[in-house]
Amino acid sequence: MTAMTLAIARMVTDAALWCAEQSGVKVAVVVVDGHGDPQMVAVQEGAPLIARDFALKKAYTALVFHSPPDELSGADGFSAVRQAAVADPRLLFMAGGWPLDIGGRTVGAIGVSGGSLSEDRECARAGAEAVRRHAAVQP
Repeated sequence: MTAMTLAIARMVTDAALWCAEQSGVKVAVVVVDGHGDPQMVAVQEGAPLIARDFALKKAYTALVFHSPPDELSGADGFSAVRQAAVADPRLLFMAGGWPLDIGGRTVGAIGVSGGSLSEDRECARAGAEAVRRHAAVQP
């Protein structure tokens, strides 16, 4: 298993939505494949209007940089990251994005938006963790 499938996207989305429900927040979740194309989009009733767009951008940013977006603005790469953000409006360097890795390869990413930045980050991480656990038990 080394590619994003609809079943994986659904599993990731469900894990992130469960996290949001446990936190009492209303979010949008977007899972993209390895090309940045949305495979699953879920918007909870009551999520902020901008949440879907932010979730997509967070997922795309995590995919492009193979890293959670909020971890990319460290001192060593801040100017390069800022230049990339200006050059590509699809990027958003905020907490809530996470790459989805299977077998050491990034096959997609998840973006979550609608809660606080720490809630978005935790729920994106929950989705990525679901993929990690699933991949660990696959032959």
